[in-house]
Amino acid sequence: IGAGTMRLFQKMPMAVHYTPLDLFRYAKATILADLNQNQFPDGHWSFAAILETLEFIHDAPSLLRRVKASADHLILTYRVAENADMSARRARGYVNDLSAEEFLSLISKTGWTLDECRHTGPYTVILAH
Repeated sequence: IGAGTMRLFQKMPMAVHYTPLDLFRYAKATILADLNQNQFPDGHWSFAAILETLEFIHDAPSLLRRVKASADHLILTYRVAENADMSARRARGYVNDLSAEEFLSLISKTGWTLDECRHTGPYTVILAH
């Protein structure tokens, strides 16, 4: 989710079935979906990766619940808003501003169980099931 130019796919073993989903078609294989319009493909996946996307979602809890119903595991990046320049966030198009505590609370409130959380550069990265 948020497949962009499919850099994640380029790092995966050939045997992995990858379903790229994005608002824009950067590659022929990309499934187009506007997550802010509740568009989401039917199906079930072992893993969902939401990369640099949640910041742009108006109803983040709804999306995370929908992904939970469709995937066994989640890899998710989020740029927490603590000490952030809010005008810079808006200039990037971010529509939500969760603190680290709010972000982790959102993960559990939407049915996910946190396995790992790391802070890497500007990102909080989680692995959950």
